[in-house]
Amino acid sequence: MRIKVNGIVEEVPNNEVKFEHYLLCGDSTNYALVKDFLKDKIKLAFTSPPYNINQKMYESYEDNLESEDYIKFNLKILHIFKDNLRDDGIIGYNILYNKNSKSEYIHIVYRAMVELNLKLLETVIWKKKGMPITNDFDLTRDYEFVYMLGKDIVDIMPDEINQMSVMSKNGRVAINKGKSRVLSNYWEISNNNIQTKENKACFPVNLPLKAINTFTDIFDYVFDPFAGTGTTLIACEATNRYSYNIELDNILCEVICQRWEKLTNKKRVKL
Repeated sequence: MRIKVNGIVEEVPNNEVKFEHYLLCGDSTNYALVKDFLKDKIKLAFTSPPYNINQKMYESYEDNLESEDYIKFNLKILHIFKDNLRDDGIIGYNILYNKNSKSEYIHIVYRAMVELNLKLLETVIWKKKGMPITNDFDLTRDYEFVYMLGKDIVDIMPDEINQMSVMSKNGRVAINKGKSRVLSNYWEISNNNIQTKENKACFPVNLPLKAINTFTDIFDYVFDPFAGTGTTLIACEATNRYSYNIELDNILCEVICQRWEKLTNKKRVKL
């Protein structure tokens, strides 16, 4: 297996490469609990927090907070991300508005920049190919945002993407070279047949998969504090990354374990 560590490509026998995933059934807003759980600095924190949509989509969480409480809930998670992120780490935060929380996502991103000093690196548009979100009050929404945030302004372009530089009045600007090498912030990913009876708020595995392939290397650590049915964990298994996952719901924790065991033919180990 060819791996890249700190930009250096090395050849490693397949039987010497072992990737582990850690799952904690608990409250991901508990700072001390998460700090103790995470033994490594995270390269990519990728998640979709509850949308505060008030449709009883979660068994263990009341998804109907007051506006300021919902904003503070998200800022608490982003604070935890920041304090456990590598200096070159990236946060992928998939959040959207709805009839119950129209503008909170704007306040969350803005206050994360002002109060937590996080930097907005990029905004990804996830264009869904499946069933869009519809209701009687809004235009049909067939996209969602994924805000890419970091502790500092870092180069998020993968090394494999060739670039050429042009000069502008404001200094150096990097652009992609060649149409076949373009890395777009517009991601078309199907959301057909992804929901389960245990969790009605799943995102497709190809969403974290694309983020992981784009922004991380083998041996990097990925963290999802709202693990749901384990979609990010499965994406990490498929791409040879380590992962840390937290899920509040005991039933979903069991779903995650069974999903991983079925995929890998391995058995979980309780620590």
